[in-house]
Amino acid sequence: MVMNVLKWFKTDPEGDFEDGASLNTQNKQRNLIALASFTSVLLLLIAAAVAYNKSAFSAATDKDESKPIDFGAVVDVEFTAKDNQSALSAQQVSVTRLEKTLASMEKTLKTQTASYDAFRAKIKSEQESVARGYQEQVAFMQDDFNTRLEALNTPGDSDIPSHTTMTTQGRYLGQNTTGARQPPSSDGLAQDGRYDHDSQSLGVQGGIDHTALVWNTGPTDARKRTIENYVPSGTVVTAVITGGADANAGVNGQGDTTPIVFQTLDNGLLPNGKKSRLNNCSITAAVYGEVSSSRGIARTDRMSCIFADDEIIDIPIQATVFNFGRNGIRGNTVIQNGKIVQMAGISSLLTATGSAAKSLSETTSTSALGSTSSVNSGDILLNMLGEGGEGAGKTLADYYIKLAEQYHPIIELNPGNVVNIVILKGFPLDAVGIEEYEAKLAQQQSTAPSPAAQIMETITNPLLSQLPAGTRPTPRQANLNTQPFGQPQ
Repeated sequence: MVMNVLKWFKTDPEGDFEDGASLNTQNKQRNLIALASFTSVLLLLIAAAVAYNKSAFSAATDKDESKPIDFGAVVDVEFTAKDNQSALSAQQVSVTRLEKTLASMEKTLKTQTASYDAFRAKIKSEQESVARGYQEQVAFMQDDFNTRLEALNTPGDSDIPSHTTMTTQGRYLGQNTTGARQPPSSDGLAQDGRYDHDSQSLGVQGGIDHTALVWNTGPTDARKRTIENYVPSGTVVTAVITGGADANAGVNGQGDTTPIVFQTLDNGLLPNGKKSRLNNCSITAAVYGEVSSSRGIARTDRMSCIFADDEIIDIPIQATVFNFGRNGIRGNTVIQNGKIVQMAGISSLLTATGSAAKSLSETTSTSALGSTSSVNSGDILLNMLGEGGEGAGKTLADYYIKLAEQYHPIIELNPGNVVNIVILKGFPLDAVGIEEYEAKLAQQQSTAPSPAAQIMETITNPLLSQLPAGTRPTPRQANLNTQPFGQPQ
């Protein structure tokens, strides 16, 4: 009979592929029957062990009632004195240790304070050095300006050499007929727009006449942005999801995004109701899920288009995706770890049952040396079952919990959903503008200030406020002149 039952448990039901559902049902029924049988046998064994333990305990109690009670050794005055001395010794060791720690902390604090004072002195010295340099530069500029102003106000006839007595058509051979030069500006250009290549000599000059080559060019017009070559921020483009995604909605979902693909359905609505040319463009993005709103939050990555003249663009864009008037794409929330969590709970129940059986099989005694646990000779079987059940249940519970963490919730974003993509930062559509735009993004990424540089930018020099208003240095003065040669800024 027992062999037939074991054979029935070990034999899997057989059938065709079409009978898969019925075979799964039979397997599930067989597993439930096996679990119920195992639980019933385990409970019967525990009940038998408990009954046997009660009977043995009652017999031992009746047998030991006639014995006198032994209270153990009596604690005398000598024991109390030794115990107090041991406590004082332990307290003295703790105090000594705390004193050493406090002395080490004081030494570290003094070292840091000295380092901070040295750093402040160094910064102060550098500030004073910079202030002296600025003052010397201002004094030099003022002296140079006064010298040039005196040379500009000197009469022109006094500069004519005495040996230039020959005349040509009523003027001296070396006489300058162009008049006094105008003082140069800071960028080397005269006030009339000519480039002053001889700005070091001012006033009426003597010697051989010369002719200055002058050319004037108007300022170059900045490249004009139009609806044909630029997409401003706030533009709305209707698109459809062509590549869906199962967005991770777990605890670490924002760091584990999933790619998603969109295809635009119109040209895009610009501000003031204008139309762009973004129809049939492909947009890639990264998406993660939010369980609370059942939505996938997408952030665009790049956009590629092919225009009517076979011009291809592939440019990074910054945009977000709206669906039904709200940020995010509405999807279906799927949580697949419910049964696994249920099995973890059953395993925890098995652990508790084994722990209870183990506690029932042990006897705890308390003495002056502490508490000790011992197993009665008649409860060895119950102790083995309890300890085994506790260990097996704990192992299964840990396994199912780890398995449940891998089955994180997801948000299903199916293809075919229509969404609205809102541009957050404008971008160009022509080849020249895209090249400049990508170069600017690359420069921003490469020249991103470090945290230390950001802190140093907040440090101000109080000595700069003592300089004259017109001589205070500004960051703009340190830049190089990028204008072409001879063109006004």
